[in-house]
Amino acid sequence: MEIKSLKQLPILSESVTIDVTPLSLYGRQNDLAKITANIKLAQPLAQDTKFLLPNCDSIKTPKVYLPDGTPIVNTFDPTTEVDVNNLVSSMQDSLKIFSDSPTNENMNNLVKIITAYNEMKQYTQALVIPAGQQYITFSYSKDIANDPTTKINTLETIVPLSSFTLNNQPGSKANIMILMPFELTDMNNISVANWTAPNGTPQELIKQTQAGRIVLSQYWQYDPSVVVKYKY
Repeated sequence: MEIKSLKQLPILSESVTIDVTPLSLYGRQNDLAKITANIKLAQPLAQDTKFLLPNCDSIKTPKVYLPDGTPIVNTFDPTTEVDVNNLVSSMQDSLKIFSDSPTNENMNNLVKIITAYNEMKQYTQALVIPAGQQYITFSYSKDIANDPTTKINTLETIVPLSSFTLNNQPGSKANIMILMPFELTDMNNISVANWTAPNGTPQELIKQTQAGRIVLSQYWQYDPSVVVKYKY
């Protein structure tokens, strides 16, 4: 089975929804953000592929589903020792090949395997996506930081995760909708609602009220970071 970093997942488009639940108003320390990303790959996977995911303590255990709602089997099991050993063996073989024939191609192959090995040692979980899949749904929850002095809640995340990267090709696109709680009725209580593109330029999310809820949204072609600050 091929092993890749999740950064190599060939994403063509993604639609992200963040539903904010006001748990801090009902006895919990923090509000909760439920983040769901519907992802379309650039093309169906040619073979079963294991994508490595870094450990992230700030989010609840992610879940991944196929279009019919079937959870991907063994999703996010810890990377097995055999995977690491296979890469070690591949490194040794590639190093011998490069020593016998020090060409640019053999050097690039060696560097590629070393890079994969270093990534695997840093990544603690794995996502196995079956061959033929082009659509997946990625879902997880995240606590929203709360400042007890100012009472300001800060939702800060990279959409949908820092591990994902949109393909830089025609047709690549993403959008986000953040559903604020019904209990947040005053738009002025949202002090910050920004997204920041990879070039570092912050831009405002679109603010609207729909069906009794404040909705923040935006459309882009690169994975941004998102910051929303609000209070009740």
